[in-house]
Amino acid sequence: MRYRIIIFAVLAFLVGILFMYKKGVLDFEGDEYAQLKLPETVDYNFHIKPILSDNCYTCHGPDANKRKAGLRLDLEANAFEE
Repeated sequence: MRYRIIIFAVLAFLVGILFMYKKGVLDFEGDEYAQLKLPETVDYNFHIKPILSDNCYTCHGPDANKRKAGLRLDLEANAFEE
């Protein structure tokens, strides 16, 4: 009896997955990020610097009084030094 319940539960699960896939709820073909085109080369000023500016310059920017850990990311040379 227990074996039948397990088989029924597995079949119900698989039918549910198939139904959601057919309705478009699940997409196994790939997501929107996988379809984005990446540039041939990455330019620091065009690709990297805007991200750092939006997220990091408050604590690691040109203002020496606000800079944390002595890390300055607004200059390319400083961003890559170890």
